[in-house]
Order: sequence, then C-alpha cells, then structure tokens
Amino acid sequence: MMFPSKVPRVFILAGFVLIFLVVGTNYYLFDDEPRYAPATNWSGHVGDDLSQTKTPEDVVVGADVGGVEDPGYLGHSTEPAVAEPIPAEPEAKPEAEPELPINPVPVPDLAPEPEPASTPMPTPTAAPKALDVTPEIAKLPAQPEFGDDNPHPLLPPGECPELEFLERAHSAHNFSSKVRYKQVCIEPSFSADVDRDAVANISERIFGGEVTVNLGDCSSAQLPRCVPIKLQVPQPYRPSNISHFIFGISTDYERLQSEIDTFAHWLSKPGGSGAKLVALVTDYAEQKNGSIHELQQRFVAAGINADIVPPLNELHTVSQSHFSVLTYMYNRSTPATQWYGLLDDDTFFPRGLQPLSDALATLDHKKDVYVGALSEDLQAIRVFGFMAFGGAGAYFSAPLAEKLAKEARTCMEESGDVPGDIIIRDCVYRHSKVKLTILPGLFQQDLRDDVSGFFESGVQPINLHHWKSWYKEPVVEMAAAASYCGDCFLQRFRFGGDTVFTNGYSINRYRYGHKYLDLQTMEGTWSNANKDFDFSIGPVRRKMVPDEKKSYKLADVDFSDVGDFKQLYVWKGNANANEMDGIIEVIWQRYG
Repeated sequence: MMFPSKVPRVFILAGFVLIFLVVGTNYYLFDDEPRYAPATNWSGHVGDDLSQTKTPEDVVVGADVGGVEDPGYLGHSTEPAVAEPIPAEPEAKPEAEPELPINPVPVPDLAPEPEPASTPMPTPTAAPKALDVTPEIAKLPAQPEFGDDNPHPLLPPGECPELEFLERAHSAHNFSSKVRYKQVCIEPSFSADVDRDAVANISERIFGGEVTVNLGDCSSAQLPRCVPIKLQVPQPYRPSNISHFIFGISTDYERLQSEIDTFAHWLSKPGGSGAKLVALVTDYAEQKNGSIHELQQRFVAAGINADIVPPLNELHTVSQSHFSVLTYMYNRSTPATQWYGLLDDDTFFPRGLQPLSDALATLDHKKDVYVGALSEDLQAIRVFGFMAFGGAGAYFSAPLAEKLAKEARTCMEESGDVPGDIIIRDCVYRHSKVKLTILPGLFQQDLRDDVSGFFESGVQPINLHHWKSWYKEPVVEMAAAASYCGDCFLQRFRFGGDTVFTNGYSINRYRYGHKYLDLQTMEGTWSNANKDFDFSIGPVRRKMVPDEKKSYKLADVDFSDVGDFKQLYVWKGNANANEMDGIIEVIWQRYG
C-alpha cells in the first residue's frame, strides 16, 4: 500500500527539476544581458583567449576590404573585459575592489595597403598583409572626418570636374575601368633656407579615404574635399640666360624629331634659355627635300636655338661623327661662349641648365678645362678607362675647345675605330696637358631595368641618361616638378609612419613602416647592382622584395588653367585578377 503512495511524490519532484532545467537553459541561451560587466573600448570575439593581454605590437590594423570588418583588428584594445567583482563574505573591513579601466591600444604607424578585393586577415603573430585602410583608421586628428557636420563635405554626385585630368590621362595610359583614387592637395611654402637633403617628417597620411571611381561614368563618384597639406620646398628657378653654352649631338633624323619636347625642357625651360644646340644628323642625305627645313622650324617653334647639320664626311663612322660635331660647334660659337658640351642624344637635364651653369662656374673657363663624370660601374671603367663618359657629357672650356677643333682631323686619324668618348679623351691627352675634372652631379647612369633605387635616394642629378634604352622612365613628366619648385625635383618627404613621397617619381608605402628604413643609402634595384657601384653611388642596400613596398609611379602631369600643378601616381593592379589600379593625384596649389 505504501509504494503507490510514493509514486506521485517522485513525479512531482522530477517535474520541478525538469522545469528548473528548461527555464535556466533558456535564460542563459537567449537572455541579451552580458554575463560580465562591459569594459570600455573593447571589441572581442568568441574564442579569444581572455587570459592573455595583447601588446601594441600584437595588434594588426584592420581594413575596408568590401566585407565584414574584424573589430578585433581595428586598433582597439584586445585586453579582456573585466567582470564586476563579487566580493566574498568579509572577514574584516573589506575595501571595495575598483573596476579596472581598459585603455585602447594605440594604432601602429603602419596602416596596411588598400586593396579592392577581400584579403584574409593574418593572425596577430604573423607579418601584416597589405590591406585596405578603413575609414575608422583614416580618421586621424590631421585627417578630418567627412560627415554631415564637416566643413569639407562630399562633392555632389554627377559633378566631377575634379576628375577631368584623371579621365584625360586614362585615355593615354589605359587605366583599369574602375580605380581606387584619392586626391592629395599640397600648399607649398617656398624658402631659400630649405635643407633639400633632409627628409621631412609629415604627420598627415597620404593613404586612407580612397574612393572607387568608375572612369566610364563619374556620376556616382563622391570625392571628399581636398584639405591642403603644407610642405616646405625650395624656391622656383628665376629666369636666366644660358647663352654662354653651346652643345653638340650626333643622331639620326628619326630620333631627333621624336624628342623635340625633351630638348625643349632643358634648352628653353625651366632653368634658362639662350644656349645653342648643334645637331648632326647622320642620315641627313637620305631625307626628302624640305624635311630638314621643316624639322628646323619645329625646333624654332619650341623655342630652341638649334642648327641641324650633315656629317662632315659621309664616310665617317658614328663615333667619328660624334667627335666631329665639335668642329661645327667651334665655327658657330661667339665671343660670349664659355663652355662646349658634347652629349649623347639621350642626355637630359631635368632641372634645366642652371645647375650645370652654377657647377661649371666654380671652374675657370679661361683656362684649359676638361670636365665630365666616370661610369658608376667600376667594371666599365676597367674596360674603357678614365675619361668623361658621353652620357654625362664631355665639357670643354673655350680655350681647350679651340685646340681640339683645330686638331679634329688628326685626332680621328690617330684613334681609329673606337668609341667617340675615347676619341675625345685621347685627343685631350695628346694635344693638351689638361686632365679630367670630375663634376659631382653628372651621371653616366650605367644602370639597367629598374632604376627606382637611384631616383628614390634623394639624389640631385644635373643630368640623366639611358632613360629610353637601358631603362624606361617618363623623364619630361618627372622633371615638370622642377618647373614648379626648382630643386624640389626628387625631394623626399615621410608621411605618417609608412609612406615616402619622392617628388616627381614615386609614392612608396612600406609594409612594415619606414622607421627602420635607411634613407641615407641607395636601394640596389637595378639588374646589374653589385659591389662595383659602391665607389660611386654607394653604399648600396639590398633590393626589397615585392611585398615589402607598394610603389605608385608617376605617370602624367598637368598645369591647370588656374595655375595648379598636378601629378598622377599610379599603382598598376593585376588585370588577370581583376585588381583595380590605384591612383593618387597630387595637386600642388597655385602660388604667387
């Protein structure tokens, strides 16, 4: 009889237990209240090790890669949230344990690279990958936020005159149909006291805040207002007269007519005008009637004082024709001529002729003087000897030029079939007592393929050479910077913690920042870089691997109607991977 009476009690007890488990489970699974008191500025993830505090070096900056951002990598503290302490039963007078404050970890200097496609996030212990910069990271004190209450609002969609230069350049350079784009405005502060060799540290960042622009239809583009960054640069060159120079080259008709704009840069601007050019055309006799005269008029229209002449002897070799130009130069000189320069046809003076004139002014043009530069490659000197290498130019004072011109026939007979530079050297040494004077700033540029290390080294070259054969660079566009601010050409600036801007050449973003980058040495980027270059342009440091830096190279320039000077720096994406090109438009604002 007692067993039946106990059954209901067991079921009643089991029912209470079941109800308790169901209610408790639902409370813990679906209740929105956190189980711990929230800590300020913490963004964490399920699975984070809450017992390990991460240091600033462990934090990886996040990215806007077109997907969901990982807030644990946005520069906030990754320390665990601290629970509100529950004190035990006090034995004596307990002191209340305060809530521990959590301070956000500072954002590292390196802001990863913008990429249009999603990129997997690395673990905190892995080297950071190049990623897009999020708007949150870009909102630094020096970079205003672009909100409704911002004094620099977005431009209205459908009105994009600011993209006119970009669209024109697109037709010439064939950018991707959509590009990642940003404008960087610079307000120049001109000064005669600028230390041109110093690399200024600029707190503002170049990267961050890029927008996607459809070059086929800009109606949807919304560009933030461009907030100027102040940079101190040298003063522009003043107009000057360089009529005390006469130059000579030997080339063929096609090469001469294709480079009129190149000659115009240094023979009519920016560093002065008045110098004379004598151009010997080796295939002069093969040209149609009137073509030489037409070419002459094109030089005149470009503001170039040039004489186009035939070879002295149709049987002369190319090397002999190169040397024989000196005879024409002497016959066309004036009493005001102080210096004669024999050049290769691809010798280029990016800053005009004023720097060359200033350098030669330290020498006495009334005495016999033979001036030039050696090759940067010690092996070339071993082969060809100690002489003025032609790409840097061979320069003679007026008295020495007169002696050489009068001995030209003899010198060509004595030298035989050797390069023109050797004919010049042997003629100087055999018919005068003068020896070679090496002029700093002149370069033969015996560097092949990727010459970015040379241009990004802070060098102030008087001349460039081999720019359309051993390597390919848009030297006229590069040198346009000299027309705007003189010696600011190739001047360098550090931006933020990861970017170096070389004016007129590149904007480089370094994956691990520029803090440990030795900018006093030259990166050995060219294909034949080795210890043979240390004596001339060294010390040379190792070439960086591709993922250590991302380079935006100068592609085009423009002087606007309102006087602004614009430069387009372009990173070419991988078209096969559907990567968009990255473009930074640097706008140097009008001065004066």
